[in-house]
Formats: sequence, structure tokens, C-alpha cells
Amino acid sequence: MRAQRLAEQVATRLGAGAISEVSERGASTVTADVPPWRWLEALTMARDQFGCDVFDWLSAVDELGTGLAIVAHVYARDGGHHLLLRTRVAGDSPHLPTAASVYQSAAACEWETAAASGAVFDGHPGLCVLPGGAGDDRARDAAAGAAGPAGPAGPPGAARHVRGNDRPGAPAQRGRPGPRSR
Repeated sequence: MRAQRLAEQVATRLGAGAISEVSERGASTVTADVPPWRWLEALTMARDQFGCDVFDWLSAVDELGTGLAIVAHVYARDGGHHLLLRTRVAGDSPHLPTAASVYQSAAACEWETAAASGAVFDGHPGLCVLPGGAGDDRARDAAAGAAGPAGPAGPPGAARHVRGNDRPGAPAQRGRPGPRSR
């Protein structure tokens, strides 16, 4: 599907003001801005009506004082077109419904984005918001440690200090005190 045609179809369903960029360079790509309350509707539309069967990535950009811009990239393997969906959430309450209900693979991207930016994806299967928010590694590590290890490596995000051959799967040292000198 050509980018201009895709843009017209998106505009018909989301409103003319939703389209912020159309590109034919390389691949057909349309960028659409949607309000947070239409986030799941836009993702479902991308999947069901435009054939975007691949959820590629999701990220957040700190808009410095105005909140976070959350961007998702979806792709149609059959049509070869790309759709970037962008929404903005308030900085003091960065909540957005989880996209994992539409694209199962979105869960991992949301987990990483939440850890990096402090965004909260309501209804996410398994996302827990740790005290201290994004960027406070001491609070996150303390909370992860307080929860107890979830296995040999501990829970995701827990501080792990691995030295040389102490890492799992590495061959044991054979009587050498350290790396060989040349």
C-alpha cells in the first residue's frame, strides 16, 4: 500500500489532524498522532484494517516538562507499509493502556519502556512499578533485592555483579589466578 493511500485511510478513521508525516522514501511510512484514549483503537485498526501484523518496537521520548511521547512502530509484511503511532501522556501521570492486548509482542517493549521512562502501561501482564521511578537504580535494586531472588540470576533488573568466569556457562578456571599475560 502506498503511503499516501494509507494516510488517507488513517485520516478517514482517526481524523485528518491525526496525520503528521507521510514518507515514500525507502518504504511507505505514515506517522499518526492519536490521543491516549484512542491508543488501543488505533493499534487495533492498524492490525485489523491495515494488515500491520508485526509489532516492531515501542519507545518513549521525554518531552521535557510536557510529558512523554509514546511511539509504536507496526509493519505489514504483506503490504510492505509501516505505521508509526504516537500519543502523548502527562508527565505527572504517564499512564497508557497496554498494547499487549492487541499485539502480544508489545509486552516486552512496554516493560523496557516502563523501566527506562517511568511510563505506566495499565493492564500490562506482569509489569510491576517499582518505587523510585525511572532512573533511580538504587531504589529499583533495593526493591528487586527485597523481593528475593527469582532464580539463580535474581529478578529482572536486579543488580548482578559477574566477574570473568563466574558468569553462568563459562568454563571454570584451571588454576590460573586471572587472565593470561602475553
